[in-house]
Amino acid sequence: FRAGVYMPYDWLQTLAFYDWANMALPTFVPSSPLYTFAAGTNARGGWGPSTGGHLVDAGPENLSECAQHPFADWNDLEGRVYWWLLTDFRALPGVLSFDSVASLFSQLESQSFLWEASGRLREAHLRRTASTGAFWRSAFL
Repeated sequence: FRAGVYMPYDWLQTLAFYDWANMALPTFVPSSPLYTFAAGTNARGGWGPSTGGHLVDAGPENLSECAQHPFADWNDLEGRVYWWLLTDFRALPGVLSFDSVASLFSQLESQSFLWEASGRLREAHLRRTASTGAFWRSAFL
């Protein structure tokens, strides 16, 4: 494979994204939360509330941005974008994004670009592995 195109939440196997990234397979995801407009494999009734009603009664000026955008509120498009920017699909170093099919194809065209992307993914994976090793070493010793 030269690269993988991953549509978040549109496939049951969400761990495949991490497999691809950890294997340094150049991984492309949409640059916007396209899943906002698609049901994917997650049914709208499948998520329970993420915040209690008492937080809503406190008034928006007293809420953190996270509490202002409950994850389970499927009608809050601004909130869906807020949460999208915090996902690994968007924030994991080395993952590539595309705005359109044309931009995706233009990025896929260059093998050297894909090799550079693979190198960035490999480096990010090594950094995560090293920091995880240091954490567990300090936790157990």
